[in-house]
Amino acid sequence: MTEPVYATLHFYHDDPDSMRRLRECLDAPNVKSALWDFDQELRRRWKYGEESDQLMTVEQVRGLLCKTLAENGINLWED
Repeated sequence: MTEPVYATLHFYHDDPDSMRRLRECLDAPNVKSALWDFDQELRRRWKYGEESDQLMTVEQVRGLLCKTLAENGINLWED
């Protein structure tokens, strides 16, 4: 049987960088979910989509990523 590991994170409410790191930690599960959704959508397009789906431009891929992140409540540009 493995022993549990305990960790304590400390954040300081009067430090903007500390609060940003707290927000990043709290958003981590949503980021993981968004990346899973993004991967599944790319896989679906590649496996079942039309040939035009397979030839997405960088702009289209970026748009899909931004849409997927937004659907999961993630905004990369807010502090």
